[in-house]
Amino acid sequence: MAAPALTGDPTRHHRRFVSATFRRSARMYALVRALLRGAARRVLAHMTRSFVRAHVALSLAGLALAGCMMDSAAKVPADGVEPALDVASLGAADSARSIPAAPWCQLVEGELTRARPTALFTFEGGCDDTFVDLANRDGSDVFVALYEERDGRWALVARNDDCSADTLNACLSTSTRAGVRYLVMATSYSYAVRNRPEAMSFHLTVSCNGADGECAAPGSQQACGSRGLPECGEGFFCAFEAGSMCGADDRGGVCARRPDACIEIYQPVCGCDGQTYGNACSAASAGVSVAHDGECPAPGGEGEPCGARLGDTCDEGFYCAFAPEAICGRADATGTCARRPDACIQVYDPVCGCDGRTYGNACTAASNGMSVDHAGECERVGQGEGETCGGIAALECAAGLACDYSASGCNIADVAGVCVVDEPRACTREYRPVCGCDGNTYSNDCVRRAAYVGLAHTGACR
Repeated sequence: MAAPALTGDPTRHHRRFVSATFRRSARMYALVRALLRGAARRVLAHMTRSFVRAHVALSLAGLALAGCMMDSAAKVPADGVEPALDVASLGAADSARSIPAAPWCQLVEGELTRARPTALFTFEGGCDDTFVDLANRDGSDVFVALYEERDGRWALVARNDDCSADTLNACLSTSTRAGVRYLVMATSYSYAVRNRPEAMSFHLTVSCNGADGECAAPGSQQACGSRGLPECGEGFFCAFEAGSMCGADDRGGVCARRPDACIEIYQPVCGCDGQTYGNACSAASAGVSVAHDGECPAPGGEGEPCGARLGDTCDEGFYCAFAPEAICGRADATGTCARRPDACIQVYDPVCGCDGRTYGNACTAASNGMSVDHAGECERVGQGEGETCGGIAALECAAGLACDYSASGCNIADVAGVCVVDEPRACTREYRPVCGCDGNTYSNDCVRRAAYVGLAHTGACR
């Protein structure tokens, strides 16, 4: 096609063409510039996000390596500042095999450095009143956390940065389970809260508060419940092993802490006091060990336990019969309630009763409500009531008895008296003096007889 012919001034046409071309170029430049700016912003944003992600990833990796992940569910320290350390979990517990142990009741000393701002220790649980104390000798603030092994991992139990007001040491008081491993993390407060390592020395103790207030390692609790052993302290009770007959076999028990609360479930047990409790925890809360599972039988019936620590629990018409090896309950062994016989044969086969008296036979002792100590007569330890005392043989009365010479005269050589129960006698204040064989004047004859002295003559002694 032929180009259109230009009419008019060619210079003007040239200027228009140049102007239009310039405007198109300017618009193109503005468009390219806008596109370049948008792309730059997107690239910059992408680079920024990548940098932030990389920085965060590196930070999290560093925290993970140092064991410093955050746990929002854990308890916040007293000052309200959330710790920067991982006080929720230290990961797998297998790594604790090489961690040093913190022995019970012993002082452990150590050092924290800027390169190693934390120290770890393990111990075996088994104490109802475990106390962990961390302190610093240089006046620096410390922080302690306690973990428990659960399913092969360390789980946070408790943490603390101030044992009490105006103190810099940290402490924890909790219950630890027997057979379970625990881990203690010791560090500085500045590292726990602000992630700023601080070099310092420290000392750590793991204690088990015993019934007497002294530290006692688990497995070495205070013994109790047997002859010669002290009573348990306040807040503790004597717990006996199953089958030990509540200490009747003289094996004794150990002092255990009374629980503060128990679940409301009915699994009845019979306590060593003969009372039924809803469950073993309820019995322990009342300070009573368990005799056996199930409710206690009605006390006092035939075959029911009695004697020793249980006391005389037999019903009327029954008595507490002891086996020969029980030695009348003197070793805290119990007996069983047996019925008193109504009649006995008149055969002299003497036995010594648990009251120290001789009976014609075992049936006679039982009919008097007395168990047999041993076969044969009781060993004489003095003349009994109504028996002769004094005299040429100088016989003495048994304990609780006195030799009464009041019916004897003074002119008989080696005079004898009669053993009587030594008890006070009431006499009037009437003054009718008599002279006793001991040469003393008594205000009246009743007073002389009360002194178990023979009569020399009436009237005052001359």
